[in-house]
Amino acid sequence: MTQTNIFFHSFKGQQFGIRVRSNLLKKLGTIRHLLFGFCAICFLLGLVFFVIGAKPVLGFMGFEIILICVLYKYTENNAKRETTLIFGQQKLIIKERDQGGNISYTGFDVNKVKVRLESSSWVDPNLVVFQGKKNKNVCNFISRLEKENLLKIINHQIKAKR
Repeated sequence: MTQTNIFFHSFKGQQFGIRVRSNLLKKLGTIRHLLFGFCAICFLLGLVFFVIGAKPVLGFMGFEIILICVLYKYTENNAKRETTLIFGQQKLIIKERDQGGNISYTGFDVNKVKVRLESSSWVDPNLVVFQGKKNKNVCNFISRLEKENLLKIINHQIKAKR
């Protein structure tokens, strides 16, 4: 069974929402334990070499631990990314939370909005919501397959609201 990062919500009135989250949020505890274990191993190995007589190791003993902490903080911030697409009667509202926890809203007219996958390189394509000259890349933190599924769901909802 594959796990998806796409969740459906029903809001007050005639609003329907799709919430997309990063899959790192589910694995954050495991990542924390693995990084802590790696830090402990590095520290113990450095201590062993120091006791044996490798005195230059002392200057580098905490360096890898600092790098691991920075890596964990970066991973934790990326896990906070979330996009919610809210379909109202005549509006599509995109609510995004970035790595820093900042929330931004973008609105589109359901009757004029279009959604497509736009591949500009060999990497995963971007899911683009556009209306005239207004473009918005959404959900770039999920896989290509999930973007394709999300595109089908969004297009279905847009057709239903028109």
